[in-house]
Amino acid sequence: MDFAATWQGRGGTDFRGLIQAGAEAEPQVILYLTDGFGTLPQEVPNVPIVWVLNRQCWTGTDGTLYDYNCKELRRFGEITSMQDP
Repeated sequence: MDFAATWQGRGGTDFRGLIQAGAEAEPQVILYLTDGFGTLPQEVPNVPIVWVLNRQCWTGTDGTLYDYNCKELRRFGEITSMQDP
């Protein structure tokens, strides 16, 4: 069987649809694998979200979080990285 796919990136993920559907379905947790760049809903849902990033958040040597996207994601839940040990 032949299979062809086209990959297009760098457009930003729209997180709103899955988060809204998750909030309505009331799961125990939403697990989102992403680079963290995208559109978030206005309101934080009443379901925990774990963001698994394919990168590290940018922090200073003192641990201060400078990464705007990670600051926004943190409002919605916990952040971890596939690059974490």
